[in-house]
Amino acid sequence: MFCDTFYNISSIFRGDVDKIEVYGRLRGTAICGYQFFGLATMYSFVLLYYILHIKLFKRKILYFIFLTVFALLNGRFSIVALITGIAFYFIREILNGQLKKAISFIVIMIVFIISLIVLLYYYVDMISDPFLYKVVYNYLVQPLDSIFIDGEFRTPSTDYLQDMYESKYIQQFFIWGSGRFMDEAGGYFGSVDAGYLRILGYYGIIGFIFVFFSLFYLIFLTRSNLDIFTKIAFFCLFLAFNYKGDVQVYHNNIIPLMVAFLFFNKATDCDRSLGIVK
Repeated sequence: MFCDTFYNISSIFRGDVDKIEVYGRLRGTAICGYQFFGLATMYSFVLLYYILHIKLFKRKILYFIFLTVFALLNGRFSIVALITGIAFYFIREILNGQLKKAISFIVIMIVFIISLIVLLYYYVDMISDPFLYKVVYNYLVQPLDSIFIDGEFRTPSTDYLQDMYESKYIQQFFIWGSGRFMDEAGGYFGSVDAGYLRILGYYGIIGFIFVFFSLFYLIFLTRSNLDIFTKIAFFCLFLAFNYKGDVQVYHNNIIPLMVAFLFFNKATDCDRSLGIVK
């Protein structure tokens, strides 16, 4: 995916993607059924689970690097999953009396993240591929410049998100709902794609409550042997990601992942024989 040769060879597995120049090649040409924000959320939930269960896996750092890079390439908002995972890991280890271990983990993660950011920030001009340059510049350089030069975090994406939350049109449907996710032209109803706005605009406040209760029921009230820290972390990540985009109703590819984590998280003999886990 980093070179034209691979892109051309793998095109037989990929359908046409509109606005590929807008999204960038690394996001738009993944060999999968769904790209962009939906794929980023899927990587994010896997990354969060991996961080909280990192002790079960071999080649820990290698897997962590791959998951982190893939998640961030598909969506900057995946940084929320990284922060959430590190925070919950830190809290859990402290409560278990592993303060030194928690501190060492945080230090390693911070050094890794800062090193990666500094490397990409200062050597972005050495990237020859124009599409990859665009991704790194828009995802990393531009936000950092807004902080260090302008004194505030701003990107076109965050400005657009803020404008959507100030939309008066979609707010008129928050009580009873409109029953519509898309408009006549196939675009987002009300020209908003923020998760909370889309769910409220579609279902209204009563349906909104039922939707989130169903999520709460699935994670906390079903018979799952997943630990409580991971459950809380998953729920918090759902709340955070729904602020950016709908990952619960429209982008429901997350629900099968959640079912897998909740009910199929125990290692099998096959996993051990393959060396996936201890």
